[in-house]
Amino acid sequence: MIVLLRLLRLTWRFRGGNLWKIWAGILSGFLFTSLADILFAYSQSRAIDESAAGALEVAVEVVFLISYLAIARGTFEQRRILAG
Repeated sequence: MIVLLRLLRLTWRFRGGNLWKIWAGILSGFLFTSLADILFAYSQSRAIDESAAGALEVAVEVVFLISYLAIARGTFEQRRILAG
């Protein structure tokens, strides 16, 4: 979390520019990955009923998917800028 907060502080200076789009995508992807990891650890450490476990597994998968898409968005934005 400390690394993510430092990255956020560093990228805050790039607001409004093209670099902000790149770093915001990558940074939000890392944040969503951390959230998904926390949700997964919570689901594995708790004894919860079947229906809640299934819903939590779906939520973890969706958050992981969002994180991958956010990182991909930042990467494609960087590629677009470098190609231009």
